[in-house]
Amino acid sequence: SVISCLTLSVNIFYGIILFLSWKKKGFRCKKSNVFLASRSYTSVLTIGLLNIALFVWMYGELNFYTTTIFFGLIAADFMFISGTNFAHTVLLYTAVMHPFIYANYLTFAHCIGAGIFLFLLATLQGAIMGFASGTLLFPSSSPVNCTIETFQFPMSFVILF
Repeated sequence: SVISCLTLSVNIFYGIILFLSWKKKGFRCKKSNVFLASRSYTSVLTIGLLNIALFVWMYGELNFYTTTIFFGLIAADFMFISGTNFAHTVLLYTAVMHPFIYANYLTFAHCIGAGIFLFLLATLQGAIMGFASGTLLFPSSSPVNCTIETFQFPMSFVILF
């Protein structure tokens, strides 16, 4: 829990410093800062959700709906962080290998658009993973009729791989 609080504090501090830096520069910044900021804010959200999930589990309020919400949000956050890492890598590759395209065609608005697209894609994927995880862990209270042969066994392989 100490490491979790330290990580949460560092990410919040980094996000505040980045925001104040953007504000001082009139919200003009490097294109790569878009992905760094979104990753920092998403890390804060993920750490907070994991701590909330632990408290809910400790007090015995874990059921289909809370499991679906928590797994969905955590999966969406994880996919968003992975997506921003990939987008940041592509951005740096473009800056090094294709500097003309990076300087003349790739704009800050493109980076914002890519971030919004990654957020929407991660949210959709998180909703699917959350519903599947909730159904897998609580089949009796799931709104979908599922048995081990038709849903639970194949879904366990899909989630693992």
